[in-house]
Amino acid sequence: MNSQTEFQCWMKKKGTKFGFWHKVFVKIDENDHFLICKSEKKVKHDILIIPETIVDFYGNDNKKFLIRNPDQLNLIFSTNDENVCNAWVQELREIALNSHEYTIERFDTIRVLGKGSYGKVILAK
Repeated sequence: MNSQTEFQCWMKKKGTKFGFWHKVFVKIDENDHFLICKSEKKVKHDILIIPETIVDFYGNDNKKFLIRNPDQLNLIFSTNDENVCNAWVQELREIALNSHEYTIERFDTIRVLGKGSYGKVILAK
């Protein structure tokens, strides 16, 4: 992750119930959690960024993005600047790709299908 101070700012979050926009403070903590706060200190939602997390731009406007985790509602955020939005999307995608949620220890090896100089192919569940 980049510097924590670089990824904390005030944004607008689209309400999930009525669709009204609410001003929230968002940041990425040292454990790569996306925090949604009412103030700079009071955390309202803690979102774990995992490999299945989808982070994408929302609509035709490059100032809005959404975060979608499995079995959760879409969270939509808006910034005043395209560059800020791009930086957030890029950082959240990078966290999702580099998540340590999946390691070889989490899988049951069924069979080694092949070995090579670069690595091996394992059939696992």
